[in-house]
Amino acid sequence: MCEDVITMTGREQERYQVIGRSLSREITQAEAGELLGLSERHIRRLAKRVRLKGMRGLVHGNRGRPSPRKMSAEFEERIASIIGQHYSDFTPLHASEKLWERHKVRVSREKVRLIMMANGSIGLFSASTKSLI
Repeated sequence: MCEDVITMTGREQERYQVIGRSLSREITQAEAGELLGLSERHIRRLAKRVRLKGMRGLVHGNRGRPSPRKMSAEFEERIASIIGQHYSDFTPLHASEKLWERHKVRVSREKVRLIMMANGSIGLFSASTKSLI
């Protein structure tokens, strides 16, 4: 009942079909390489992975996993509460500087901007007109 769903791009699906044709000896590995714009050596590598893992062999191993660099939700909430209490009228750059100076929380200006937009502290501004969009 637990079926694995493999999400593949069109390019990966095309690779799978061509490599499948090469494994079934309809075409040579050299022809498969020409069709896909890859070297024979790379086709051999991909064919080996397809033999071992099937379709999953062509999909990157980290697909579907969260980034190891992703900020935790608790930490984002902590930053949002500090900004809401102390720096709600600051710009993202100024708020990020004050977070570091006063709270020893190092976070990029862009991340502060995203948190402030999510909480409604700032709106979306047009770079040319400086007016709300």
